[in-house]
Amino acid sequence: MQALGVRASALLVATCATALTGCGDDQAPEAAAELWARIQEEDYRGFARAPGYDSRQPAAAPHSDFVDIYVNDVVTMALKSSEPIVAWPTGSLIV
Repeated sequence: MQALGVRASALLVATCATALTGCGDDQAPEAAAELWARIQEEDYRGFARAPGYDSRQPAAAPHSDFVDIYVNDVVTMALKSSEPIVAWPTGSLIV
């Protein structure tokens, strides 16, 4: 695996783990509704699959036994960049 692939996979796993820890704690329902609308409008299932997640993978989450992870073009470009990622660029979506 290339160094970029390892870095990208590590970042995606960390991001997903962080996102899952907040499940069930809806402190910003309006923002959640806006995010839900955005990912539906942008047709997230048409995004690229996350590096290392080219197909549905087993998961240990309470939501399901499997997970699909998609990234939009903004994330794809950030992962391809030779610059270190210190924060996801504005407009990034990882679903």
